[in-house]
Amino acid sequence: MDLTTPNQLETEKELKELVYDVKQKYGVLEIAVIHYIGNFKPGDPLFLTAVSGSHRDETRKALNEIIERVKYELDFKKEEHTEDGTNIIMSGG
Repeated sequence: MDLTTPNQLETEKELKELVYDVKQKYGVLEIAVIHYIGNFKPGDPLFLTAVSGSHRDETRKALNEIIERVKYELDFKKEEHTEDGTNIIMSGG
């Protein structure tokens, strides 16, 4: 599987804005996100996020929102290569 983005700097900027929005919305202390791009095998880690905050409820809500918004709002293209051909999956952006 190949995971790419057409403009890495723009995607990084949008990710920082998304993190800032979620941090303000839930009042959490910190949010960290790592999203790899490149070539991956099934089961390889490609996304990591962590949220720290004073209360479990807000941190959980912020974590869920970060995951969903990264998945649907940032401009990633995933190409899955199988014996039957290539399946292209586009996300947000």
